[in-house]
Amino acid sequence: MHVIELVEFHDGEVERLVLEQGGLVVVHFSHLSIYETRAVDLYDIVSYEAELRATDAIELVLRGAISRGNKVAFLRVNDEEARSLSLEETQTMLKSGTAAELHFDNGATLAFRCSNIELILRRRGEVIEEWKGPL
Repeated sequence: MHVIELVEFHDGEVERLVLEQGGLVVVHFSHLSIYETRAVDLYDIVSYEAELRATDAIELVLRGAISRGNKVAFLRVNDEEARSLSLEETQTMLKSGTAAELHFDNGATLAFRCSNIELILRRRGEVIEEWKGPL
């Protein structure tokens, strides 16, 4: 069992964006950095496939162009930045969210308004780095 300590949207890689009938928006991440606890102040940074799902979306706006290689700079939910939060803090922030913006390293922004947002971790990938020290 892997204990997830931290979710890091920074440098996340969006593989595709899906808009379904009924207002479901799904942002598929081919890579999202997840910090898993190995010992006190020792963590594996693991690449996960994940989905950011927004239900009952009433607005979806893309400003700028996103292409392969563009990475997420940060996620903002209800005007609050979601950087380096625990999984529980991330889920709480997302559940209270009705507006979200994914900002990319090239200046592009994907924004949506909806009734609910959730993060689903899918496939656990490889350990990409080790982190020593406090988070």
